Amino acid sequence: MPEGRKLRVAGHRKWCTTCGGHLFTEHPPWELIDVYAATIPTLAFQPAIHVNYQDRVLRMADGPPKLKDFPEEMGGSGEVLPE
Repeated sequence: MPEGRKLRVAGHRKWCTTCGGHLFTEHPPWELIDVYAATIPTLAFQPAIHVNYQDRVLRMADGPPKLKDFPEEMGGSGEVLPE
């Protein structure tokens, strides 16, 4: 594993039985369910934080903090990266 990288906890992905689309991911160690905003078309989604920003593909100059990995309370470094 590269220096400074942590092993990530695998989630349990859930798929639509009709179309096969990825709906959400359960993260049992954190008692968290990660629901993709795009699956709720009526939701006016505003992100509060970006996680795993060190692995980004696209820069997001949108204001919320960009964390290198995860918040400390979730086992990450809590390190905030520049926008």
